[in-house]
Amino acid sequence: MSSAMIALDREQSTDDIERSTKPSEFPSDPKSAPTKPNIKIYYLVVAVIGIVWGSIFTVLYVQQQDVSLAIDPIDAPSYAVYQKPTVQEVVDLFGLQPHPEGGYYTETYRSDESLETPLGTRDASTAILFLVTRDSVSHFHRLATNEGWHFYAGDPLHLTQLRPDGNETTTTLGHDLLHGHTVQHYIPAGDWFAGYSLGDWSLVGCTVAPGFDFADFEMGTRAGLLEVFPQHSSVIEKLTIDGLDAGDPTGKEDDVEMVPATEGAVDTKTPPASTKLRTDGTLGIAAISHINVIVNDDIETGAKYYEEILGFIPAVNADGPMHYTNITNHGFCVDAGFEKCRVDIIFLKHEVTNLYLELFFYYEPSGSMQIPIFNTNDAGGIRHIAVEVSDAVDTYNRLQAKDHQGTFVTKETPIPLDPFPYTFFYWIDRYGVQWEFEQGRPVEYGHIAGITG
Repeated sequence: MSSAMIALDREQSTDDIERSTKPSEFPSDPKSAPTKPNIKIYYLVVAVIGIVWGSIFTVLYVQQQDVSLAIDPIDAPSYAVYQKPTVQEVVDLFGLQPHPEGGYYTETYRSDESLETPLGTRDASTAILFLVTRDSVSHFHRLATNEGWHFYAGDPLHLTQLRPDGNETTTTLGHDLLHGHTVQHYIPAGDWFAGYSLGDWSLVGCTVAPGFDFADFEMGTRAGLLEVFPQHSSVIEKLTIDGLDAGDPTGKEDDVEMVPATEGAVDTKTPPASTKLRTDGTLGIAAISHINVIVNDDIETGAKYYEEILGFIPAVNADGPMHYTNITNHGFCVDAGFEKCRVDIIFLKHEVTNLYLELFFYYEPSGSMQIPIFNTNDAGGIRHIAVEVSDAVDTYNRLQAKDHQGTFVTKETPIPLDPFPYTFFYWIDRYGVQWEFEQGRPVEYGHIAGITG
């Protein structure tokens, strides 16, 4: 067979094969026409199914891993935008009040159950919110019960403890857990302790069990603590109130364990034996209680004035701060000479002399708001209250440097009463009370018992 014939035969065979496998564009009988799936449609359907299932899986997985996506973004809280409150905003938010040791507090819980303890009947437990600020530290004090401190908000808080064995320990409460901070710390009964904020303010919680009672609370004195812990003079001078005198300042009487002096349970409602009135004096007079001063603005302003100028602090008793507002008691009004009255009252205690001031502000009857200023030689009424100082000239200069808002009767630096060993000066405070600051007279410091219950 010639090559031309072979090529023609191959070409014809190829055409036959193509006609047998390629469907007609217009088949005469669709049922009898050969069928073949459309590859493009097949892959399109598979892709759509894959996308749908992938989307469903993704949504379910994301919801499981991050439930916050289920929250409407409009309703979701914005934790990323945090504005630190000011001290006053925190005080106002929680209704905090000044605490005798410094700082501000409010009691948030007091158990309905009570316990019999060696200290007497106490509530089972108590809790407070406590705010320590840059300008108001927690001064050295101690409790007769254990106390837990819990960090909540603000800047870190530094706590210092002086242990009965003489050692000093420090703790920082805060949120920087990887750098030594802790969020909870417990202080044993009898430890002297104090704290200050490492920033503008620190908000903590304090829990006590058995519950807190001011009868179990004792402020530390600088002189007393320095005598017991002379090796820690730096922190003591920093975290005590200069000149504070609060009964047993050295801690020697009870070996810094706050063991009650009496046997058995202590009745906090009955005054200690030392304050029971004796009847062997003229008219039964047994002790100096307090001095009353009427203020013409408000008792908070008056209290702050006497704290800053003369070193008084808010007084406390077994029931808490001696601060009473809107007193309308009928017996009080009648005994004061009025048919009816309304008055605010606050007691202040001087930290060295134990002298108590009782500040009144009368809403009704209002009385005169004019402060009377008497001359030193005017008759009528008490002319001055005399307090002993170690250096009259130094006190004169320090008082001059304060915003005292009063009047110096002694116009120049006081001079000695030669040949007598006394030096003094007179000063009238903003409420018209005249004070004598005297040096050289023998006295027994801290002799006034003051109010003890």
